[in-house]
Amino acid sequence: MFFYLLIGAIVFVRIEKPVETIEMDAYLEFRQEWSKRLLKNGFTVLKVPTGHKKTTQDVVLNPKNQMISLKDLA
Repeated sequence: MFFYLLIGAIVFVRIEKPVETIEMDAYLEFRQEWSKRLLKNGFTVLKVPTGHKKTTQDVVLNPKNQMISLKDLA
């Protein structure tokens, strides 16, 4: 039984890995386009450290320099 579960897990990972890569590339492309549009309209995009594994989060400042999280814009 364990052997069949192991084979199933390996097959699942091999099928899902390319899909995940494609989705991440599409997400990054979308974020780039969104940031360009915000910058073009007078917004400022800052990278702020999150404190988790040395990652950063994009934070948007509107033209009045008020901080807006990208989660609020979604």
